[in-house]
Amino acid sequence: LAKMKVLVSKEHRQEAYRETPDVREHVTVTSVIAVAPSDGTSADPVAHRFSPLFTYPRKYLSTRMALSKLNPSNIATPGTVNVVQSRSSSRSFSGLTIAPTPALEPKAGFKFAVSASSSGNVNSQIILNYFRHIIIPELRAKGYGKEKWIFLLGDLHASHCSSALRELLESEHICMHWMPGHATHLLQPLDVVVFGLFKPRAKKDIDLWCACLARYSMKLRVEDFPFVIQHAYLETHTDPIILQAMAKSGAPPQRCCAFVSPGLPL
Repeated sequence: LAKMKVLVSKEHRQEAYRETPDVREHVTVTSVIAVAPSDGTSADPVAHRFSPLFTYPRKYLSTRMALSKLNPSNIATPGTVNVVQSRSSSRSFSGLTIAPTPALEPKAGFKFAVSASSSGNVNSQIILNYFRHIIIPELRAKGYGKEKWIFLLGDLHASHCSSALRELLESEHICMHWMPGHATHLLQPLDVVVFGLFKPRAKKDIDLWCACLARYSMKLRVEDFPFVIQHAYLETHTDPIILQAMAKSGAPPQRCCAFVSPGLPL
C-alpha cells in the first residue's frame, strides 16, 4: 500500500476533503451500494443498497446502556456487529404516539446493523465483521455469486486496509480497490452524490424530531437514531440515485460496490 497526494483544482477546493478529529461526537454511518449488469428485463444496470451500519462512541453505551432495547447482546464489545430490525411504531422507541409528521413515522422493515468503538469511528475489526456477517451474505442473497469477481471501491482509511479484510474479500472473489487519499469527494460514488442528499435530509429530520420531543420535555436518545433517519436514508439510496452516483464518479458499470463511513452529529 502507498499514499499519494492529489492536487485539487481551485473550483473544488471549498468541497475538498478535511480531516476529522480522532474522537467523534456523532454516530458513524457506514453505507454500501452496488450496481450490476441488467438482469435481462431491462437494458439498464441494476442498483442495490445494503443494510447500513451505525457505529456509536462506547461512552454513550457504557453510561446510558443505550441500544439495550435494540439488541440484547453486549454491543459494547469491541468489533461487535449485530443485525436488528426496526419497530413498526414510534411509540416503541420514543414513548410518543405521534411523530413530528405522518411522513416521519418509523416504518417496519428497515434493516440495519449496530456496533460501538471507543471513539465512535469504525475500526478494522468492525469493518471486518460488517463485511463477513452483513455485506457478503446480502451480496449472495442479491445474486452476486462467486462465478465473477466483484469490484469494491473504498478509501484509504486504516479500517479498510487490514490483511484480514483483504483475505476475506479475496476468498469471496471481491477485488478491493482503494481511491487516492483526499480525493473521495471527487471519486467516491457515495460522497459525490448520495451523501450530498442524505446528510441535509437527515439533519432536517433530526431537527424536527428534537423539536417534537422538546414539546414533551424529552430528548432524542442515541438508540432512536436509526429510526429517526430511516426515511432520509431510504429516500436518498434509491436505484436512480445510486446509478447516478456510479455514473458521475466514473465507477465501472458492472458488478461494482462502493462503501464509505461518514458521520452524523449526535
